[in-house]
Amino acid sequence: MASDILSQVLFNSGDSVLTPAPYYYRFVNDFGERGLVNVEIVQTLTENGLFILSVERFEEAFLKAKGKVRAILIVNPQNPDGCYFTLNQLKPIIDWALNKNLFIILDEVYNLCIYEEEEINCCFESAVKLFKTPEELNKMIWVWSMSKVFSIPGLRGGVFYTRNKKIKEAVTKFMMFNQPNCVTQFIMRHFLDDQDWFEKVYLFENLRRLKNTRDKLILFFGKSKNSFY
Repeated sequence: MASDILSQVLFNSGDSVLTPAPYYYRFVNDFGERGLVNVEIVQTLTENGLFILSVERFEEAFLKAKGKVRAILIVNPQNPDGCYFTLNQLKPIIDWALNKNLFIILDEVYNLCIYEEEEINCCFESAVKLFKTPEELNKMIWVWSMSKVFSIPGLRGGVFYTRNKKIKEAVTKFMMFNQPNCVTQFIMRHFLDDQDWFEKVYLFENLRRLKNTRDKLILFFGKSKNSFY
C-alpha cells in the first residue's frame, strides 16, 4: 500500500526508483502496477559474499536507469536476508542521494524485530538520524507498518512520516480512498493505546519467540541478525 501510494505521489509514469539488492520482490509490482515506475536494482554483493553499499554502484545504476530517477528506497532492516546497515554504511548513500536532489524512502518496518544486538556488538539505529537540516528532512519519507512488529500481516495498516507539506497533502488525498477498514482501525487503536504493555511485555516476549523460532531452523538457514530469515 505505501509503495503503491508513493509511486503515484513522487513519480511520473516511466520514472525510476533505485533500491539495493537483495530486495523484496513485491516492490516491482507495488511501484509498477499503477504508478508505472521502474524499480532499478543496485547490486551490493561483493566477491567475498558480503552485501556492501557502495556510492559507485548507486551512481552506476543511476546512469543506467530506464527512466528519470526520482528516489532511492532503503529497506533497513533488510528483507529478505534479515541483516541491517549501520548509520556509517548508510550515510554516504544518503548524502549522495541528497546531492542528486533525490527523495529517500526509508522502509523500517522491521526496526523492532532485532534480537541479537549484544552478540554482534552493533546496534540498529534509524536512518532518520542522518537528516539534520529542514532541506534534508524535506526529502525524507519514513515508512513503518504494524504487520511485522505485531506479527499481524493480515491487518493492512501503516505509517508515513515526512516533513514535506506537498507530499503530506497528496498522501492525505489518496487516503480518502485507501483508509484501513473499521475492524483494522479498531484493533490497531487498542494495540497502540496500551503503550505500557507494548514496551514492558509484548516487545520482549515477541523477540524471545522470534529468536526461539529462528533457532529451531538454524540448521537449514544461515544465522541472521533479524527476525526469522
